[in-house]
Amino acid sequence: MLLLLLLLVAESPQVTEAGPVLFAQNSAKLTPAAAAVLAKLVPMLKAGNARLEGHCDRSERGAAALSLERARAVQRFLVGKGVAAARLRVAGYAATRPVATGTGEEARRQNRRVELVQQGDYD
Repeated sequence: MLLLLLLLVAESPQVTEAGPVLFAQNSAKLTPAAAAVLAKLVPMLKAGNARLEGHCDRSERGAAALSLERARAVQRFLVGKGVAAARLRVAGYAATRPVATGTGEEARRQNRRVELVQQGDYD
């Protein structure tokens, strides 16, 4: 299984981890556990803007497309729960911004994630 970490970065330097969300390896399909974590974020996201940043580890096939698709999967889920699409931006970073170093499975798992970064007003 693939670990997806959701991080909320407020305007202050404070970072809050929303919780782990699991995907199948090389997949962007949300699991029921992922949906449960994301559902908790809906009220906050209905009132603010966020950038959804998809990431992969170096071993995943098609990392650029997969990282973007993971961010879009989160976006589709949130829009389906009533978050305005205009409040959400998506980006895929492939394996260019790892949060864990090393070549072991634990490091790879930590790097397979989507981060939700709170944003100011979009023009």
